[in-house]
Amino acid sequence: MDVAPYQEFSEARVTPSSSGLTTATVGSGTVGYFLVGTLTASTGESVGESFIGMTATKPASFTVNGNVTNVQTSLTVNTNGALANQYYQMNNEVIQISSTAASNVWNITRAQNGSSAGTAKTNDVLTYGNPPGGNSDAGNNPLNGDMFAHAGFQALALNSGDSIQFTWVVSITS
Repeated sequence: MDVAPYQEFSEARVTPSSSGLTTATVGSGTVGYFLVGTLTASTGESVGESFIGMTATKPASFTVNGNVTNVQTSLTVNTNGALANQYYQMNNEVIQISSTAASNVWNITRAQNGSSAGTAKTNDVLTYGNPPGGNSDAGNNPLNGDMFAHAGFQALALNSGDSIQFTWVVSITS
């Protein structure tokens, strides 16, 4: 579990302990998994989203060099290494790299997978991830960066040392 999956700065992902994973039958043929994770703020911050990922390892990321408007179709990042057709999260927007103009300049297709084109500023983090249901690694889903579940909500202000607990209930039907 983590907060800010689209802007993973310094916070660590929380892996629920074995006591945080319980099962229960929730009707005929349905199994419910209850995942509980607690995050404690080390500094004052606002929490406005939480997600469950397929791994505790953070996905590959880049940072933006320079501000990006909501209509720009190229951006410059801190280093090279991205390939055409890869998807990245830029704040709450999913972008697709259409080509690389130089080692660290990306030509991008905006507002993918139902997201809306937004803005970004210098040092915002771009996090690698597949499109929902996507398969950009020759059929080897899930990949690092796949989102399993995401919830956004009115941001809650936390002071240093404050904790927030998230409980996710996942039901699997057969």
